Amino acid sequence: MIQAALLLLLAAVPAWADTIEVPSAGLSRDAPATFTYRLDRSQSGNGTLAIEWTDVHGRLVERRTQAVTLTNGRATDFALDLRRAVAMKNTVRARLTLDAVSAQGGSERRETTAEVDFIATPQDDPWRDYQVIMWHGRTAQQIAALKAIGISAGMIIPWRADPGQEMASPQIAAMLQNDLRWYVENSATDFYAAYHRWTPGKPVNWLYEEARRRYRANPQDLAARIREPSLEDPAWRAAVAERMRRIVEIHRPYAPLYYSLADEPGIADLSANWDFDFGPLSLAGFRDWLRGQYKTLDALNRQWGTRHEAWDAIVPPTTTEAMRRRDQNYSAWSDFKDWMNVSFANATRHGTDAVHRADPRALAAMEGMQVSGWGGYDYARLTPALDLVEIYDNAGNNDVARSLNRRAVQILSSAGPVDGETHRLWQHWLRGGRGVLLWDEDSSFVDANGEPGARGRGHAAQFRELRGGLGALLINSAARVDRIALLYSPASFRARWMLDHRHLGDGWIERDAEREHEDQTAVRAATSGFLRAARSAGYQPYFVTEQRVEQGLAGPDAPRVLILPHVLALSDAAAAKIADFAVQGGIVLADIVAGQFDQHVRRREAPVLQDFFGAGGPGRMIDPTRPAAVAALRDLAREAGLTAPATLTDRQGGAVDDVEIVLYRNGGATIIGLLPQDPARMGTIRVALPAAQQIHDLRSGRPLGRADRIDVELPARSPVLLALAEEASEAPLLAGPANLLAGETATFSITPGARTGAPVVRIEAIDPAGKARDAYSGTRVLAPGPSGLSIPFAINDPAGPWTIRLTEILTGRAAEIRIDLAPARTP
Repeated sequence: MIQAALLLLLAAVPAWADTIEVPSAGLSRDAPATFTYRLDRSQSGNGTLAIEWTDVHGRLVERRTQAVTLTNGRATDFALDLRRAVAMKNTVRARLTLDAVSAQGGSERRETTAEVDFIATPQDDPWRDYQVIMWHGRTAQQIAALKAIGISAGMIIPWRADPGQEMASPQIAAMLQNDLRWYVENSATDFYAAYHRWTPGKPVNWLYEEARRRYRANPQDLAARIREPSLEDPAWRAAVAERMRRIVEIHRPYAPLYYSLADEPGIADLSANWDFDFGPLSLAGFRDWLRGQYKTLDALNRQWGTRHEAWDAIVPPTTTEAMRRRDQNYSAWSDFKDWMNVSFANATRHGTDAVHRADPRALAAMEGMQVSGWGGYDYARLTPALDLVEIYDNAGNNDVARSLNRRAVQILSSAGPVDGETHRLWQHWLRGGRGVLLWDEDSSFVDANGEPGARGRGHAAQFRELRGGLGALLINSAARVDRIALLYSPASFRARWMLDHRHLGDGWIERDAEREHEDQTAVRAATSGFLRAARSAGYQPYFVTEQRVEQGLAGPDAPRVLILPHVLALSDAAAAKIADFAVQGGIVLADIVAGQFDQHVRRREAPVLQDFFGAGGPGRMIDPTRPAAVAALRDLAREAGLTAPATLTDRQGGAVDDVEIVLYRNGGATIIGLLPQDPARMGTIRVALPAAQQIHDLRSGRPLGRADRIDVELPARSPVLLALAEEASEAPLLAGPANLLAGETATFSITPGARTGAPVVRIEAIDPAGKARDAYSGTRVLAPGPSGLSIPFAINDPAGPWTIRLTEILTGRAAEIRIDLAPARTP
C-alpha cells in the first residue's frame, strides 16, 4: 500500500520544473530587458527556445524562436523589447526543445515549458492628466464598467502588520486584469490619525471620546492631555519610516498615483480643539522650539507675563486656564497651539521623506484634511510637507494650500448627489484640481453586474470630457494669478476663537470636530467673503503668510492689493511692511482695524494699525459679506492698475457679479473659463475681451470666429470654456507609415498646429471594424515643437485599414493617417 501511494505521488510531480526569471520586480518600458530560462538541472545539447509574450489586453506582443546551445548548463537568456509594452501585467511563456546528451552518451529529446507574469512599470507622470479614482474595491467586471465611464484608478490598503500581504488580494488582481493603477491608502493612520481611525466594534473617534470622558471626570487628569502616540516619539517615527520603506518597495513596480500617510488625520479628532500634547516628549520639543523663538527666558517671560525660572520648568496653560486671564494675554496658550502645528507638520515631513528615500518619484499625501484652525491644520506649515493633498474645502482651504505650495497636487473627494457634485468637480478643476476621489459605499456608480448606476450615468459625460484631454489641457497650462493677496493668519483664528468661547469655561470641550468644522467664525466668514468678491469681480487672488509680508511686498510679482480678512493678530514687523506697501501705492483692504493682538495673541493697548485705518489713513474697509463688496473690490482693483481678463455683462449692459472667471496661458493661447457660483445659474451673458481674437469653444469644438465680444449661454452646473488666440491655428500634421506588418511598431511624427507650451492631444487608434483600441488610444501631453509617437501593433491585431486620428485639444483641429496593416509573417 505504501509503495503504491509513493508511485502515485511521484506520478503527480512534473518530470521537469523549469522556470523563467524576471530581471526585476518592475521593468522599465524604455529599453529591452533580459530574462533567463532556467532548467531544473544541468544539461548539454542543442535546441530551440520558443518565446511568446502576451498582455492583459489580449495582445500577442511577440512570438519568436531562438537557438540554444548548452554545455553542462542550466540557463539560457532571451530579451524582450519592453518599449513594446502597453500594459502593466504581462505574461511570457517559453518552450525549450533540447536534443540533450544522455548519461550514456546518446541523445534524448527534452521538451519543457515555463511561464511567468511580469510587470512593465508605467513611465508617465499620471498627474499630467486628470485622475478619477474609485475608493471602494470592485470586481474585474465592475472595474471594466468603471473604466468605460472614465474611472482611471483604484485604491489599495496595505497590510501594515506585514506589508506585501495585500499583493495577493483579489482587488489587485482585478485592477491588473483591467490595467488600472491605484494609490496606497492609510499607510500610517495609527500615527497621524490615532484619534480618528477605524477600530472593529467601536466608533471611529472612540479614543478621543475617552480623553474627553476622562477630562470631564477629572480636569486635572494628565492622561487626558497626553497624545498616544506622541508625534515627537522617535521610536514611532522610526517605525513609520521603516514601514513606508517596505510599502513603497512593494508597490513601486506598479507606480502608484501616491502613498497616503493617513486619511482624516489630526492632532486629536480631525479639527477638534484639544489640549494635546502635554506628554514629556512633546513638552521637551516645545521648550526647544521656544528657545528658538524667544532666545532668552527673560524675553519669553515678558511676552507671556510669567516668571519661569528655567526652560525645563515651562508647562503651557490649558485652554481653560488661558480663558481665565483677564489681561487677554493668550501668548503661552497660542504658542503651544502653534507648536503642535509645528510638531504635526514635522512628523508629516518625516513620513514624506521616508517615501522619497524609497522612491524619489513617489508622492506622499494626506487625505480628508480639515478646515484651517485646530488639529494641526496650519496650512502654511503643513502643505509644504506633502506632495498631494485632498482637503475638505471651507473658507478657502484649497486656495491657501495651493498658494503656499504650488507644486502639490490637489484632488477632491466626492460622495454626494450628481447635481451638486458636478458643479463642485468643475469648480475644483478650474481652480487647479487634478483629480477626484469617489466614495461609493452603495455601489451607485456600477452595480454588482457591472451596470452603471445613477451616479455612474450622471457623471459619465463629465468624466469623459475631463479624461478626454480637457482635464489635461488646464493641468498643463499656466494659471493666471492676479496681484491681489489675502493674508493667511492662523494666529488671528486663535484670537477670534478665544474671544468667542472664553465665556464657556470647561464647556469648550463639548465643541467636537463637527462643530469646529461647521462654525463660521468671523475669520472664516471674512476670508470666504473676500474670495468670493474677488472672483466675482473677475480676479483670481492668492494667499500670503505673515512671514512673507515681513519680508516686504516689493517686486514685479508682488500684490497691488493686500486684503486683511479679520486679521486680529499681527506682528509689528508685518504692520510696518504693510504701511510701507501703502506708501508705495499699494491698496490695503480690511473688514476690521487689524492688529488688535500681536502675533502671539497678546492684546495690545491699541491696534497696531489703528491710525492706518483711522480717519485720513490709507487703509480701506468694507464688509465682504455684503453684495456691494464685489463692486467695491472691482473699483479698488482698477485703482491699483489691475485689469480683469474679461468683462461680463448681461444683455442690457449691467454688470454680472455671480460668475467666476479663470484664465490660463498655454503658449500663445489664452483659455478663459466661466463658471456661475450658483450651480443652478443659467442664461446668456456677454463677454467683452480686451482686443479682438480668434475664439474657439473648447467643449463643443466649434470655432466662433474673430471678435472682441461674444454672447455665451451658461449651462447648468458646468463651465463655458473659450480658447483665444491672435491668429487662426494651422491643422496639426501627422506623418507615418502607410503599410505595416502586424507585430511591428509604427512610428509617427507630430507637428502641432498651434503655438502651445505643452501640446495636449487625443490619440485614437481605430481598427478595421471601426473600434477605437484602448491599448493604443488616449490623451498625450507632448513636448513643445515636433514630437514622436509610437504604436507597437501586436501580432494578433486584425489586418486591414487602421485609422490613426490626432485631435489637438486646444484648437479642436485634427489630423489622421491610414495604415494598411498586413498579417504578421509566419515564423
